[in-house]
Amino acid sequence: MKYSKNNLTRSFTTHFIFLILLPFLVISSFLLHISYISSRDDNKRLHMDFTSQVAYNINQQFTFAQNIPRLVLLNDSIIDFFSKPYQDKIDLEYYRTQIYDYSKITSGISSDMKLRMYIENETIPSGFGMFYHLSNILHIPSIQSFYEDEAQDSCWLDASSITSENFYADALSLYNIDSFCFMTKIYNDAEPIGIVLSYLPKHLLNLSATGSFNSNVQCVIDNFKLYYNFTSKTLSSDELDTIYQRTDTFYTNKHYVASKHTYPTHPFEIIIITSPFSNQPFNILLLLIFIVFIFILFLFFILYNCKLIHDIHYCLDALDESIQNNFTTTLHLNRSDEIFHISSRINYLIEKIRNLISVTIKQEVSAKENQLIALQHQINPHFLYNTMDIFSARMEINELYEESDAMTCFCSMLRYNINSNQMLATIADELAQVTHYITIQKLREIDIVLITNISEELVHIPIIKFILQPIVENSFKYRKLDSTLVISIKIFEDNRLIYFKIQDNGTGLSEDKLAELNQSFSSSYSALSKSYHHIGLSNINDRLKLFYGPSHHIVASMEDGQTTFTFSIPIK
Repeated sequence: MKYSKNNLTRSFTTHFIFLILLPFLVISSFLLHISYISSRDDNKRLHMDFTSQVAYNINQQFTFAQNIPRLVLLNDSIIDFFSKPYQDKIDLEYYRTQIYDYSKITSGISSDMKLRMYIENETIPSGFGMFYHLSNILHIPSIQSFYEDEAQDSCWLDASSITSENFYADALSLYNIDSFCFMTKIYNDAEPIGIVLSYLPKHLLNLSATGSFNSNVQCVIDNFKLYYNFTSKTLSSDELDTIYQRTDTFYTNKHYVASKHTYPTHPFEIIIITSPFSNQPFNILLLLIFIVFIFILFLFFILYNCKLIHDIHYCLDALDESIQNNFTTTLHLNRSDEIFHISSRINYLIEKIRNLISVTIKQEVSAKENQLIALQHQINPHFLYNTMDIFSARMEINELYEESDAMTCFCSMLRYNINSNQMLATIADELAQVTHYITIQKLREIDIVLITNISEELVHIPIIKFILQPIVENSFKYRKLDSTLVISIKIFEDNRLIYFKIQDNGTGLSEDKLAELNQSFSSSYSALSKSYHHIGLSNINDRLKLFYGPSHHIVASMEDGQTTFTFSIPIK
């Protein structure tokens, strides 16, 4: 019988995929996902650490531009000066030495941020490159709307958005349109009397130009949106606008990381763009290692699978071969795992089956030989019985009663041995044969005492025939001639076993003889090699082991000076 290997291969492959490969893929995917999240978080952390510094520097520029005019207006003397009429001789020196010097020092002599004051009081002359009349700029719509709006105290203005004709460029000082202006109203008793304007040149917001960062930063200023591109790629206006539209505080993809920074005190939005931290080489290396690992794992699985299936089918084929060869072949595997133990169990099973077949054959042969012997002894048995009855009757006529009883016992033993084709008899039948044999032996004028000890519930237990009488017969061979022969038969049950103990007070057995007998009793079967002209101890011992198993053999011993033969049979 041949077995298909496809079933085992398919089963092993399915279990490998679902129990090893898929869980490994899921775990690896999860780890890659965790790696991606960790990389994204690292990008965010590094980006925010860097951009917080950038945004802080830029915010400082705007904050400084806002603080200059507010700081100037903290001086009440300036407010009083702008509010009252100007007197040439009295106020000129004060105007030149106090008002101008204070404003100039406050705004910073070396600062690139310019400070301009536009006042309604036209009695005060324009001058010093800092003080102008409000009428010079009030016609500009954005400035006019701011000044007339009572709800606004200050605001930012993009100089590039001012498009007006016929204004005094020197007075406004906005000819350089690349700047942002911060305007603050000048109040006197809650009434506006002018505007302080400080403007911040846009080139100060270019980090590369100012040397704030030693890198080639792309700086794009679009109205109040400031883009700082720290990547190596120059981005177009459309790309910057796309980033602005998609950026909500923080945004990242495989090309860049962007964040938006806003401040409640000024209207500027700062968008900072950096290159992402790339772990792509590491991921590629990890993927290659994963692929190689999976390939090696699958290769080892296939090799192990083939070897395992080969050994399993070797066991099956060898078992089939052993069955075909009457269990004469055994398995040989060079392994140390469970497959080896399975093959060992199969070998053990083959050996047990081989022994069982041998025992069965011996039982059948023994039974057939017994039948042949029985047939040989059945030659005209009725004639033999009738002749024995005639002898017994003649003995009674001649008052030979003891001889007549012995002849009757002898006839019973012949019928027991010849007429029955059954291998089993009851314990009671076996004891009766012992009684008949002793009755016959009494004709030899031998003093004999038979002691039996058996419970009533055991007398009907079936056992194989011709077990007790041959052992009792052996007692007569080794009796003491000068004393009464005492034979004791004790039969009892213990733990589902029936024990037979036959003792006699004969000449006894030496230690060497006991060892020789027990060695013979416990050895392999010898019944087939014995002659069946007589039934001896070896014949009984071999039949016990054949029918009840190898452990049920005779044990010879000396107990209290008496020769003792003991054996047991299971209750069936």
